[in-house]
Parts: sequence; structure tokens; C-alpha cells
Amino acid sequence: SSGINAEYGGDMGAYYPPYQGSPVGAAAVTHAIEKEIVAEEISFLLHFGDLSYARGRGYIWDQFMTQMTRVASQVPYMVGVGNHEYDHIAGGEKDPSGAQAEGFHPNWGNFGDDGGGECGVPTMHRYIDPGTGNKVFWYSFDYGLIHVVQFSSEHDFRPGSRQYEWLRNDLRNVDRTQTPWIVVTSHRPIYTSQDSEGDHIVSRHLRMALEELFYSYRVNLHLSGHYHSYESSCSVVSGDCVDPGSGTVYIVVGTGGYGLEAQDYIYYPWSQTQNCKDHGYSKVVVNETHMHVQFVTTPHRTVKDNFVIPIWK
Repeated sequence: SSGINAEYGGDMGAYYPPYQGSPVGAAAVTHAIEKEIVAEEISFLLHFGDLSYARGRGYIWDQFMTQMTRVASQVPYMVGVGNHEYDHIAGGEKDPSGAQAEGFHPNWGNFGDDGGGECGVPTMHRYIDPGTGNKVFWYSFDYGLIHVVQFSSEHDFRPGSRQYEWLRNDLRNVDRTQTPWIVVTSHRPIYTSQDSEGDHIVSRHLRMALEELFYSYRVNLHLSGHYHSYESSCSVVSGDCVDPGSGTVYIVVGTGGYGLEAQDYIYYPWSQTQNCKDHGYSKVVVNETHMHVQFVTTPHRTVKDNFVIPIWK
């Protein structure tokens, strides 16, 4: 079928008191998405990590699940894990993802204990995965013309790792006659220009590990959060802009409701649009030849980024 509409975002949080985050942001984004559903303008929703920000507090998970009831009861709502669902430095024996010891802690990374002891357990037991990968931690599915891959930036993603081999095999077996579009998500960004040294180092390692794979299998769009801001790239290969439809477009959309970033941006020629002033979400509409991408801000659903990606040449 054509005209598949999807919405994407990350870094939301619960907005019921006594939550300490940004109540206006999470409430406004949730209500805007509810309006899109009533208008039948979306087919499914992806949330790539930093869901409730409960960090071990069960009552906040309850608040967040209540908050998302009108969304999740009407359209498929598929989630991935972020640092605030998973990262840990103790309790690894309870980690349901099968990671070794205390998980992924390379000496160049900033993977700490942001999960508050959850180790991914509440996320795994609250959400259904399609059974195509490693539970809720990484998986893929087809929806209409789109093949969606949610991988975990909180687990080892380097060549030779369990997750990398799964990802390569998944991309290798996509039938582009049935699903001509590939959308890949992770919590942490692969391309970002915001000025944060630790996360920049992680993004460079993600790029070194995965960009060649994305190019080889013609990934159309990569979406991430982690930064509580919005940024979109050109079609890019190895840091250089290429003709539209000849490289992957990278979008950071961590504007789901948590407090927005205050860092400056570093100039990179591949960075097209930057916004750390508005909460919102990405909306994507595809047909057989084009992908239409928007950044929709709240509370008035104002479009502040708007572009088209042609099918990979």
C-alpha cells in the first residue's frame, strides 16, 4: 500500500506530578499525537529510548503507561531502549538482554548507570516485541512499504558483536521489492553537531561501526534521540553531502517532552536544520518513490522542518 504515515520521537518522560521533568513538553507532545490519531493521520509510532525516565521508580512507569494509553491502544507503539532504561554498572545478572557482565562499557564511551538499576527489565515486561531479534532490545518489522530496524546503542554495536551480526543479516535480507524504504533507529545519534564531547565520541564510534553497513544496504533514514533537540542532515556519506537519494539522512529528534538542551552547535556542512527551542516529533509519509519528512512542534503542531527524500538511486 502507499501513503504510510508514521511518527517518531524519543526522550519523553511522564508528565504527571510529582515528576521533576518538563510537564508542558511531555503533555503537549502526547496530546498532539492523540489528535493526529483521531484525525487518522498516523499508522504507527516509534519511540527510540528514554521512555518514562522512571529510573527504578515503579510509580513513574505506571504514570507513563497511563499517559500513553490513548496512543498505544489505537496504533502500534513500538519502543527501543535508551540509557535511562538500560545502562547499569551493577546487577548485570538480572539483565534480560544477555549482555556479558555489566554490559557495554568501552573505555571511550560514557555508558554509566543512567537506568537507575532497571537493566531493561521494566521495559521488556511492559512492551511486546515482534520476536525478530533480541526481545525489546533490538528487532525489526515491516509495515507497509517500510522495513523498520530498532537497534540498541546501549549494547555492543561494533563489527563482530552479536548485535552487529544480527543487524547485517537483517539488512541483507530485506526484500526491497516489498519494502523499498529502510528506517533504522537507535537511541544515541550517529550524526550530531551539538557541543557535547562525550556524546560526540560515541557518535563517531557509531559512525565508524555502522555507516559503511548503512551505505551498502541503502538505509534511507536513521532516527535517534538522546539529545533533547532536533537536527536533520542532508543525504550524507562519510561526512559529505551527496545527491538526495544517494546516502542516508540522519535525524535527531529527542524532543518528546523532557527538558530541552542548551548546548551550542558546532558547524558541520552536513547539518541542515537545528532546533533546541521546541518540543515535537517527526512525521514521515512514504509512497513507492518518495519519503516526506516533517518536524512537527507543539503545542500547535507547527511544521518547522519539511523535506522530501527520493528513493535510493
